[in-house]
Amino acid sequence: MALTLSKHRIEGLTDGIFAIVMTLLVLELKVPELERHATNQEIIGKLSGLGPLLFSFFLTFSLAGFFWFLHHSSMHFVRHMTRPLILLNLLFLLFVSLLPFSAAMLGRFLHAPIALEIYYGHQLVLGLLLLIHWEVVRQSGLIVDNITAADTAAISMRLLSVPAACVPALVAAVFRPEWAQLVFAFVIILGRLISRRRERAAVA
Repeated sequence: MALTLSKHRIEGLTDGIFAIVMTLLVLELKVPELERHATNQEIIGKLSGLGPLLFSFFLTFSLAGFFWFLHHSSMHFVRHMTRPLILLNLLFLLFVSLLPFSAAMLGRFLHAPIALEIYYGHQLVLGLLLLIHWEVVRQSGLIVDNITAADTAAISMRLLSVPAACVPALVAAVFRPEWAQLVFAFVIILGRLISRRRERAAVA
């Protein structure tokens, strides 16, 4: 017997896990261990060492927020949940829960190929799981009736953006680790520009 369930429970669980994970990211940022009467120069010297951790925090917080938005916007058009969709969502949340680990790896070993591969491999898995989730919704006929073809295409394009950026970033991490961050940012920005152009063309 096919079991249909309300989507609101999984949305509540998703919001709760994202809230916890995004809060946990800041725990890697610790006040420098110095004497109470340390000079400004000593404090600044210690704070400069937090640069990679701060970069990892802001990047991962932004990506987590983007993944939350993608999940929320795609779930908005889902009629109800089925067992396969629930399993996919739980698998997605499992990898969301690992974000503090991959963020810590990137923050501590910013230019190490293995840390970059773990980080962008992790983001790739999250992006692919959301994409698979949306494809299952589409193929199963679970999309609400009032969605337009333009909205469906726009969601698919957004869901493709992170995986499309992660693949070249992973390649760069192997051969040119110092380029991985730039490649990722370039593809994300390029994808967003293409998406906006298509949306404007569809409206026109």
